[in-house]
Amino acid sequence: HAYILLDTERAIGAVADCAAAGVRVATVLADGFAESGGEGIARQARLVAAAREAGARLYDHAAVTRVRGKEHVELASGAEVRADRVVLATHTPVGVDPLQTEVAPHRSYVLAFRLASGAPPPALYWDTGEPYHYIRSHDGLVIAGGADHKTGHVDPAEAEARLERWVRARFDVGEIVHRWSSQVYEPIDGLPFIGESLLGRDVWVATGFSGDGLVWGTFAAQVLAARLTGQEHPYARLLDARRVDVKAGTKDFLKENADVAKRFVADRLGALRQGDPESVGPGEGAVLRLGRKLVAVHRDASGALHQREAVCPHLGCVVSWNGVEGSWDCPCHGARYDAQGEVLEGPSTRGLKPREH
Repeated sequence: HAYILLDTERAIGAVADCAAAGVRVATVLADGFAESGGEGIARQARLVAAAREAGARLYDHAAVTRVRGKEHVELASGAEVRADRVVLATHTPVGVDPLQTEVAPHRSYVLAFRLASGAPPPALYWDTGEPYHYIRSHDGLVIAGGADHKTGHVDPAEAEARLERWVRARFDVGEIVHRWSSQVYEPIDGLPFIGESLLGRDVWVATGFSGDGLVWGTFAAQVLAARLTGQEHPYARLLDARRVDVKAGTKDFLKENADVAKRFVADRLGALRQGDPESVGPGEGAVLRLGRKLVAVHRDASGALHQREAVCPHLGCVVSWNGVEGSWDCPCHGARYDAQGEVLEGPSTRGLKPREH
C-alpha cells in the first residue's frame, strides 16, 4: 500500500510510479483539490485518473450513515462497504462515538476589509484573548479572524459584529468585501485524537484539529499511514485516540459534558418561544413550542414555511437558528442542518424530521 502526501503535480507522477511498480494505492492526498478554475480542474482529473489506474477506488455522493466496525459501513443508498480497516477522516466521527465527549464544536469567523489608509499588516499576528483574534493581509485586504464560540451558544451576527469592532479599533478599514465562517473541534487536552477508535474493531479516527486543520490533517495522514502499515511513529502514542490524560483533560471534560447536559434539559424547559408559525418572517427561523412538540420553523425568501422537529437526531439536543448562515445548529455536538433540515456537517447522519401535524 502507498500513502501519498504531495502537491498535485508530484502526486500524479508518484501514483503512476506506484502503478508501474505494482504497488496498490490506498490513499492520495494532494493540495490541488483547493485549486480553482480550469487548470485546477484539469489537475484534479489527471490525479483521479492516475489513482484509478493504480487500483484506488474513489466514490463521491456516497454518504455514510452508520459505521458498525470495519465489516459494516452503511451508505445512504442502502449499500454496505466492507474493508480491512476503516478511517473516519470526517472532521468529527460520524454517528455516535465516545470521542464526541472529548472534542467541543466551535464556530470561527473571518472578515476581509478594504484598507482605507495606512499599510496592511506585514505578517500573521494573533493574540491570546478569549476568544482570540488573528490578523493578516492578502492582495491589499486586511483579513481578520477568530471570535470563536461554541456552536449554537452565541448569536453569530453578534460574534461577527464583535470581530468587526475589534478590527476597526486597530486599522483604518472600509467596507467588508468577504466574510465566511467554519467549524472547528477543540480537544479537551489541546492535542488532536489520531489513531484507533475507542470503538476498536479496526476503525481509525482523526479529529480535534482545533483551527489547524492544514497542519494536523497532513500530520494525521502520516501517523495513520505508519500505524496502518505496521510501522512505528514517534508521535503515535502522544496523539493516541484512546489516551486518557487525567491531569490535562479532566477539568475541561467535566465542563464540556456538564454543558451538554445543561443544554439538553434547559432548552426543553426554558423560555423557548411559544406562538404561531405565521409570526416567523421571511429569512427568519425560530424554535417554537407547538403543543407538546418543539418545532424548528423557517420561512424562506419566497414566503414558504418549513417546519421540522427541533430535536437533533444525533443525541437529542435542541437546535438553534443561525441567522447569518441560515442553518439549524446543535449546541451539544455540533451537528448542523440547512434551513430545510438536511444535514450540512457534524456527526449526525440524518436530517431533522418533518413536523407531524
